[in-house]
Amino acid sequence: MKNPIMCCALATLGVSQGKIDKLDPTTCHFYDLINEQHVALLWEQLVGRKSAQAVSQIEAAQVNWRQNHPDLADSLYFLAIVGASDKLIRSLQRNGVRTVSQLDDMIRQQMKMPIDWRKNPTENAALVQAYFDWKVTNQSELQRELETKPEVDLSVRLAQAANQQRTAARLQKWFGVEKIPKTLMAFLTLDFKKKDLLVSRLSGKTLQEIGDEHGLTRERVRQIIAKMVQQLPLFDDVEKYHKLVLTYDIQLDQFLNYTQGTEEIYTYLTPELSN
Repeated sequence: MKNPIMCCALATLGVSQGKIDKLDPTTCHFYDLINEQHVALLWEQLVGRKSAQAVSQIEAAQVNWRQNHPDLADSLYFLAIVGASDKLIRSLQRNGVRTVSQLDDMIRQQMKMPIDWRKNPTENAALVQAYFDWKVTNQSELQRELETKPEVDLSVRLAQAANQQRTAARLQKWFGVEKIPKTLMAFLTLDFKKKDLLVSRLSGKTLQEIGDEHGLTRERVRQIIAKMVQQLPLFDDVEKYHKLVLTYDIQLDQFLNYTQGTEEIYTYLTPELSN
């Protein structure tokens, strides 16, 4: 479950699981949705397409929230957080059980339970206690998700998400991967496009040697490597030695003897990489 509190809260207010699954919890929170005035526009921004059904469900949830302000964290849906199956939750709901507190009272009073419950009564009863324990431990998180306006404005988060999508698309185009590791050495372990050209250059081969091996001109190899480096971020292990290599006339053997860097990092930092 991507954001269990948001998912369970929206389900309690009548939003279908199919619609909930389309939301990105890293961008949007329950507070954003339940207080949004322009639901249709927000949904299109979040999901990338229009949906009259989704808008209708969310607007109905907003009305329910404003008029009744139910104790969402007591909803039976929240048992999913501690491992209750959808089948068990639906079975309880069909028998009129709506909240965890109600279910707890039924257990204490030894009332007749649904068939699905009676299959594993001890384990199911343990789920209720597990949820009560979880609720106590995560009270601040519940309040933050359900009642607190996020510190970063939604428009900013949407812009950041859009930028991440563009970055992922660019990386996919150039390297065939959606995410770049934080270090050069980790990046070199990936299977990315034109990896052999970059690895050969970082291992000390000349542009001409690489070109001869791959049937390319020296200039074409230089262009490809230069463009690859231009698309890559400043790796942590490269940044660590950036000033040292570019400021001082340090040779490879000195770099390897006095630092924890590698030949690949040293070569990556030198101006000769794509020359």
